[in-house]
Amino acid sequence: MSFTITDAKTLAETWFDEVLDPTMILAWGNEFVQRIVNSKVWKTNRITNSFSLGDPLTIIDVDGSYVIVTADTWYTLPSDFAYSTGVTDSDGFPYRNYTIKNGLIKFANSGPFTLTYIAYPEKITAISGEGNEVPLSDSFLYPLAEFLIFKFYNLEMDDEDSKASANEYEARCNASLKKLYSMMELDSEHESFHPKLRW
Repeated sequence: MSFTITDAKTLAETWFDEVLDPTMILAWGNEFVQRIVNSKVWKTNRITNSFSLGDPLTIIDVDGSYVIVTADTWYTLPSDFAYSTGVTDSDGFPYRNYTIKNGLIKFANSGPFTLTYIAYPEKITAISGEGNEVPLSDSFLYPLAEFLIFKFYNLEMDDEDSKASANEYEARCNASLKKLYSMMELDSEHESFHPKLRW
């Protein structure tokens, strides 16, 4: 399940006496999804089906047939490709002899393969109606609301109260994300992740 940017805006506005600017909400919502949240929680896609030389790879649901490729031939990756999480051969064994470069992929051998990848999330384009869905699970509603308040106060850093409030909501958002990641086992010894809100 997912939630809308309006849900996050409404929740945030129940926590303080301000009305958040819809234009800023869209920018901040996209920043949260695309830069703040660990990309391991983005949607995973698999590329399947046969395709012709030079054609873009075809995406269908997670269960399906294999991509048939010709060795040492560059193929175009989908526009939402963020990074690969692995390639398997027709027997389901990991295959590592491939190259990804500039939106293209090339395999050293011919044959059927499955490429599993993390898809770059769609942008939030509207406050209401079509395009207002946040491409994350419902568990990210509270951290996003905290992030929106942090960003609001961060714009008002000229006084001490706003600075203190920005720091408070930044810390709350970080703590919420850290708790979520630990429940998702994304904060393990081998894959630690510390969200940063300022850069």
